[in-house]
Amino acid sequence: MEAILKMGDIVIRPAQKLDCGQIRALIQELADYQQMPDGPKIGADGKTNDNNLRENPASLRTKSYKVLERDGFDGERPLFLSTVAEDTKTNKLVGYTLFYYLYDCFEGKYLYLEDICVTEAYRKKGFGAALFESVVKVGVETDCSSMRWDVLKWNPARKFYDKYGATNLTETKGVLFYRYYNK
Repeated sequence: MEAILKMGDIVIRPAQKLDCGQIRALIQELADYQQMPDGPKIGADGKTNDNNLRENPASLRTKSYKVLERDGFDGERPLFLSTVAEDTKTNKLVGYTLFYYLYDCFEGKYLYLEDICVTEAYRKKGFGAALFESVVKVGVETDCSSMRWDVLKWNPARKFYDKYGATNLTETKGVLFYRYYNK
């Protein structure tokens, strides 16, 4: 797999199907950091299974990387794209992004950054910026109008996004994001 960027022993590259187990572990690490340890709920069948989660949360977490494999790497139209930061000394992923295309009737195609995470021991070393910029690069290369994401109000990453000149739409446009769950 061709590297997007090399930073010493860390390589930023497009994710591969075989990365999904480690990506799933990083998703859990992000959920724990965001104080939502039970947040990731997709099961091996791609559906939320609250009973299985209550009975055996570890079982659900270990199987859920199969959903990532299916949704991101199987089929003609993957539901998401991903870049990863890999420590080439250990072959361990130390960060990831997960993003996808959406469409705005005013602006056209844009990228939505669902997740960006760098494991704690590797933070504040430029790897988060490199991962973020890897997604920006995809957006530029595919003629996207913008990139959007959401961030928790208390998350110190807000300062990181401010450095890039990102606009807080809640403050400037009064935009609120809603979510509806299929019951």
